[in-house]
Amino acid sequence: DVGAFFIVNEGSAAAGVRRIEAVTGRGAYDLAARRIKTLKQAAAALKIGLEDVPARVEALHEELAAARKQAAQLRAELAAASFETQLAGVQRIKDVAFLAVEMPGVDKDTLGSLADKFRAKFPENGVCVIASTGESVLVMVAVTQDLVKRGVKAGDLVNHLSRQLGAGGGGAPHLAFGGGKDVSKLPGALASVTGWLEEKL
Repeated sequence: DVGAFFIVNEGSAAAGVRRIEAVTGRGAYDLAARRIKTLKQAAAALKIGLEDVPARVEALHEELAAARKQAAQLRAELAAASFETQLAGVQRIKDVAFLAVEMPGVDKDTLGSLADKFRAKFPENGVCVIASTGESVLVMVAVTQDLVKRGVKAGDLVNHLSRQLGAGGGGAPHLAFGGGKDVSKLPGALASVTGWLEEKL
């Protein structure tokens, strides 16, 4: 009497109770027709047979993942090259090498690698602040270990910056991340780092 029966959804209704939603009879046939139509459209767009759609979609997914990985690598290389140029503009606050720069579209992993580059060039008496901008701001602060012993901690500086950007952050004394959504406050936040460091030093 029911005829065709297709389960279209399944989930938890209560503790120990599962809920299924299904279509039957004419509704089941209509659902099957719509799905076959969708499959045909996908096959036509891909210019392959219906049976080949799953394998082709999987192949496209792998190609997309590889392309994204390559794009991320290229962005990281571009950021590293740009950062090398930025290093030439390091300022001095008392005996400390200080760099505060804005770099659009840099992810957290790349920021970490840029911190390593900074510390490699300035293994002592160094503070690096990089703000990655997009729809929001991601801030990274790196501090050399000798300055950590003098009370200059990356987490404290990140909090100082993030509060101005409308959020928070934290991390280890030598490396910390934070940020916020108020991109318009970034120039003022970066400008405030000089005074913050002078007080700490």
